[in-house]
Amino acid sequence: MTKLISEMAKPGFNWPICKESKAGKPGFERYENCPEGYKPASDDNDRRGGSNGVANRCEKVVNVCRNPKGRQTGLNYREVQYRQIGGGDHGNTCTQVVSIARPMRKDPYFFDISNDQGAKQRVWFNLDR
Repeated sequence: MTKLISEMAKPGFNWPICKESKAGKPGFERYENCPEGYKPASDDNDRRGGSNGVANRCEKVVNVCRNPKGRQTGLNYREVQYRQIGGGDHGNTCTQVVSIARPMRKDPYFFDISNDQGAKQRVWFNLDR
């Protein structure tokens, strides 16, 4: 890996491709999947210039009237953000969006490598180690 990383720093570097594995160039996915019940979302309210549409948060819609404290089990309350959606009389509603930071991948690079039956297997790695 050390040799590969030093070669990547040189001008004109082309990623070596192993045609037998049909892997091609590595892929990159910065974020893990969102926890169950959440969907990826971008942080459109970032006042420092936005997130360029990167899905860096996980969100879900909850009914806080059924859960008056607005807390979800298994979450650190300080990491959860709420915003009201919809409206009603005077803007009151039981429906809110719960938003948490999307987990970062420890190993964000990957190759999809075919086995001898042609099925692809994803192998994750990190170039920063």
